[in-house]
Amino acid sequence: MPVNLTKIMEKLTFTSVLDYVVPVTLFLGVLLILHVLKQMLLPHIYPMFLNSFMRKYNEAMGSFKAELLKEMKDQVESLREKPVDGGEGSVNGESHPSLTVLEIGVGAGANFKYYPDGTSVIAVEPNKNFASYLEQNVAEHFPRVRLERTVVAFGEDLRGHVDDCSVDAVVITLVLCSVQDVDAVIREVKRVLKPDGKFYFLEHVAADPQTWTSTLQWVIQPIWSYFGDGCQLTRKISAEVDRAGFCKVHHQRFRAHPKFPRVLRPHLMGVATKSVSSASQSC
Repeated sequence: MPVNLTKIMEKLTFTSVLDYVVPVTLFLGVLLILHVLKQMLLPHIYPMFLNSFMRKYNEAMGSFKAELLKEMKDQVESLREKPVDGGEGSVNGESHPSLTVLEIGVGAGANFKYYPDGTSVIAVEPNKNFASYLEQNVAEHFPRVRLERTVVAFGEDLRGHVDDCSVDAVVITLVLCSVQDVDAVIREVKRVLKPDGKFYFLEHVAADPQTWTSTLQWVIQPIWSYFGDGCQLTRKISAEVDRAGFCKVHHQRFRAHPKFPRVLRPHLMGVATKSVSSASQSC
């Protein structure tokens, strides 16, 4: 039966059009206001939320972090075998080796409790509102770790902030899920590491394909990313590390504590070592 456009147009009075246009306009206006408020408030609310969340995360995942970062003690032992100039690493004329760690996405300093005594940390954090939480946590809970300086920058480009071949280790935990360019961040990791330096990483990652968890991750990804400061549930991370050109890479998948949401349980942690031979060409 053909559609009679004339009759349809006769029924569409100005009032009937407004009955649809006004609610839709109001709805879009509310969404716009909420978006503006989110952009304004999230940078301030997120540090407070994450400072609390990471304490609970450490309670459930502390054993994994301790296992991941245990090689730092070996790095300190290696430093003891090298001569140290009498400066910041010297106390009362005795030399004490200090491990220099660059942590990208340091947040409020949740990883500091796992660093060896005397570790010197260069903290990179794009959200300046974390600074007060970080400084307070270092002063109250981690006095044995020295916060060398805080850099407000993104991990994709740290030139001008961190020199080539200047740190013994780089630590990134629960950060690669939300950066704009994973490969660029890892290139910066390699650039700033000293020869034989180590990259420690721990991330939540995409679930195994063809599982309900994987399906759920893909379904809620858009809304999760919007409210989660860009967090991506479907990144694998391991492929980017494997192809970055480290001389030795070891990583393993595992499932986080059942108290975490199902979409966050698939995890990956590992250590990648920068080649001495390739480093000598740029350091």
